[in-house]
Amino acid sequence: MEINKHTLISLLGIGAFGLSSILEFAHLIKYVLEQFLIIYFSNSISPLWVPEVMGTIIFTIGIILCLKLVKSTIIINDKKWLFSLISIFFIIMLLQFLSSFYGTGFLISTFPTEFDNYYELKKENLKLLANLALAPIFRYVIVAIVLIWEVKNHDNAHIDNPTRKM
Repeated sequence: MEINKHTLISLLGIGAFGLSSILEFAHLIKYVLEQFLIIYFSNSISPLWVPEVMGTIIFTIGIILCLKLVKSTIIINDKKWLFSLISIFFIIMLLQFLSSFYGTGFLISTFPTEFDNYYELKKENLKLLANLALAPIFRYVIVAIVLIWEVKNHDNAHIDNPTRKM
């Protein structure tokens, strides 16, 4: 398969904005879940670790679903995909901005005791927070594993059936 420069740039953009959109969507869900847990479970350590675990799970599901979608698409309209993913990315970024700019201040003023408890729990659980700081690295390891797995499967399928077009 021959790829021209325009198509290569479009495919790189699709990959970059696709990955960024999935990461930012997982972060948005993580943020909303964290705020919910702070309000309703402020005396528990669950607001510290549950959002990070859920963000990683959502990210993993998003990567796998996008990969399956791309694999099932017979013809990729690179301009349409690129425009769609850029749009999705900026919509997610706008939602993140609005939720953090307007939502956090409102929630802190409405539930001050719950947020005080949350910040005290953070101070008391620094080791847990240090371990959770590895989650973003783990997300990139997931991307690497999924990509290596797919490349390996593609190569094996091509070796097993070289006349079939991929």
